[in-house]
Amino acid sequence: MDRVLRSALVHEPGEAAVYGDLDFIALGALVEAASGEPLEQFCAQRIFDPLGMKETRFLPLAPGNSGASAVPEPERRRFAATENCPWRKRILWAEVHDPNASAMGGVSGHAGLFAPADDVMCFAQAFLDAWHERSDVLPPSLVKEFSQRQATPENSDWALGWDTPTEGQSSSGQYF
Repeated sequence: MDRVLRSALVHEPGEAAVYGDLDFIALGALVEAASGEPLEQFCAQRIFDPLGMKETRFLPLAPGNSGASAVPEPERRRFAATENCPWRKRILWAEVHDPNASAMGGVSGHAGLFAPADDVMCFAQAFLDAWHERSDVLPPSLVKEFSQRQATPENSDWALGWDTPTEGQSSSGQYF
């Protein structure tokens, strides 16, 4: 966190929207400080469980094990291998591939979350239900606010937390 807080600005605030890890790393630390709980516990109790996301979780790394997963071998088989990591010189399996999240022990506000397709569908359904005001598990007004493009900087393609469809340049595709 000290390194994140010491990072220089790339642009003046309000001048540009740039994708990066540091803002969500700081957000994760803020959630921990405000809640007094580890991020993985806060997310499980306040987000995943209420949405019925039964298997979504962060997978902390084993301390002193070169960052390898702390997930026991039999359970580890439930996860797809992520990549053959050139700097770790091994196949990553049931562990975060992001180098910043790895350096932070596998749990971070920007990366390290694992979820099966059924749980992703639970989140998407809850999001759609809130958008159409069929449920208040997620507050509809917040879902709509998080989905709207931001006014700063001018002509931003970003909503709070993700990109929005933009002809020819969006990582979110044309339908998200």
